[in-house]
Amino acid sequence: MKNCMKYTMGALALLALTACGGSEGGSKFSEVTFTTEIQTRATAANVLTDFASGDRMNIYKTEKAQISLDVTTAHQASFSGGVWKGSPAITLNGGETAYFFAAYPYQAAAENPLEIPVKVADQKDVLYSGAGVSVSESNPSGSFKMSHAMAVLAFNIQSYVGGKLQSIEFDSEHFPLEGTMRITSGRITATTTGPYTHTCDATLTPQGWTTNHPSVFVIPYTVGSAGLPIHFTIDGKSYDIDLPKTSYAMAKKYVYTLILTDAGLTLKSETPTVIDLSAVMETPAEERYSHVKVVVGYDMVQVPVVTGQNTYGFVYWGDDSRSDYAADLTHSYSTMGPYTIMMDLWNAETVTMTGIRGVSEIDLSKF
Repeated sequence: MKNCMKYTMGALALLALTACGGSEGGSKFSEVTFTTEIQTRATAANVLTDFASGDRMNIYKTEKAQISLDVTTAHQASFSGGVWKGSPAITLNGGETAYFFAAYPYQAAAENPLEIPVKVADQKDVLYSGAGVSVSESNPSGSFKMSHAMAVLAFNIQSYVGGKLQSIEFDSEHFPLEGTMRITSGRITATTTGPYTHTCDATLTPQGWTTNHPSVFVIPYTVGSAGLPIHFTIDGKSYDIDLPKTSYAMAKKYVYTLILTDAGLTLKSETPTVIDLSAVMETPAEERYSHVKVVVGYDMVQVPVVTGQNTYGFVYWGDDSRSDYAADLTHSYSTMGPYTIMMDLWNAETVTMTGIRGVSEIDLSKF
């Protein structure tokens, strides 16, 4: 009877130990939770500044600060009440310390944190955590500082003929369409390239936009010497623009300003405004637009003289050629014409027509 009692008491003691934790260190399993901060200060269409309830992201757990795929496990986490929790719960046992990495948005197929799939067609702001965050059983809460991996190409179209932007087509066999991202650095390696069309529904105005420009998330890459041809469809009509050789970096927004007038669509400058997505975006000062139309019948013409502060513009000579405005600008024709000269000007205050021969029509109604 005594032996039976002894074995019974031993079994109860073992059961009690298991119920209290049973793991090394004698502690209970602890659920790991995370908070996040997105490194964003700029205003840009579709660029995340905060997460919403129900958002999901990939969480990767590993034993060391450097990722080793043979000891890394992938998890799903959901956002609610300002906190991320695993679905199912991510836990640590007694005395355990682990390192965690994160990537947004969630992808069930993203098992490898060093090759996370990225697709331009998804048009999602891709975020990564960078260095691993250490979390222990005694302090089971980690904090990720999420950074942007994609670049943003944006277009500020100032239209003086109205219209609606319907699509932006990147017409290059070298334009990156898909790639894989390393979660530690955010670097994306392109795996597939080709043309891409982004649909839009934006009403055009003379002021353009100061925020929320029509924009496209792109995989960071370098445009070669051949440039990047882009077709803009506005009211069913296609306009062609070539962006010059340049490099697009992660977490940067590149804003190109274009001018749409009766003469067509023109790239205002080959140099875009570059905005760091972790910095404050400044609102540019509003500029005054003027349009001048002159019909001439002569084989050489001198441009009308314009005055004003910080005046600039374009001169369309009526023979399929164009020049940047300058006060002493002249142009020669192969015949006597007539030719319709159109000038798109900004910040102009006066215009003088002296010295122009063969003028048959002057239209200053938009000056």
